[in-house]
Amino acid sequence: MTTSRAGRTVILIAVALLTGAVPAPAQTPTPLVPVGEPITQAGLRVALGYLPTAVSLDSGGRLPDGALALHLQLDVDAARGNPYGLDSDDSVPYLRLPFTLTQDGTGRRLDGTLEPMVSRDGFHYGANVVVAGPGTYSLAVEIRPPEGLARHTDARTGVLPWWAPFTLTWSFRYPP
Repeated sequence: MTTSRAGRTVILIAVALLTGAVPAPAQTPTPLVPVGEPITQAGLRVALGYLPTAVSLDSGGRLPDGALALHLQLDVDAARGNPYGLDSDDSVPYLRLPFTLTQDGTGRRLDGTLEPMVSRDGFHYGANVVVAGPGTYSLAVEIRPPEGLARHTDARTGVLPWWAPFTLTWSFRYPP
């Protein structure tokens, strides 16, 4: 049985309320700022949000001291009825997601790749990025098919080929 991300959140909240479990002050999560509504395309539901500060990652990737930074967080989940054999609401694994972040009106541009990671919010693709300061930013992300994830292709158990790469773009204000 699989439980959607929303279902897991409800269960965790219920358990916390019933047990009186409250995170210690150092464990208070930074609120995720949603950017727009989730976009459904090619059998996927893609949602963007960001944390207004960078997060610590075990992979390192230290930012310069005093740098103004945020943490991009992208959820790529299977939509209901997708042709890839993925359960609805499951995170799609094995993606490499190149992105371009630009600050509107300045020409400042940052290219990178959203990497797979996990947090208390669950599995997502993310990156810490240094920003120049307050303003409006545009983020373009190329949603490529999984790399290294084999799919059945026989008549009995096979699924359709992966989607063709496509790009999604969002605009957001920082700070919120």
